[in-house]
Amino acid sequence: MYESPGAVVSLEGGWNYPETLPFDMAFRVMFEKATVTFSSVKQPAF
Repeated sequence: MYESPGAVVSLEGGWNYPETLPFDMAFRVMFEKATVTFSSVKQPAF
């Protein structure tokens, strides 16, 4: 977890998954008046 004035960042990752598992990536960003979410496995992915 990373912290700076007014922000907290949490990251997670791994390399020990089987080769047959497809790649996926997601993030969520929270602002004062909005939240942005993205998932590479949901359709449509912009």
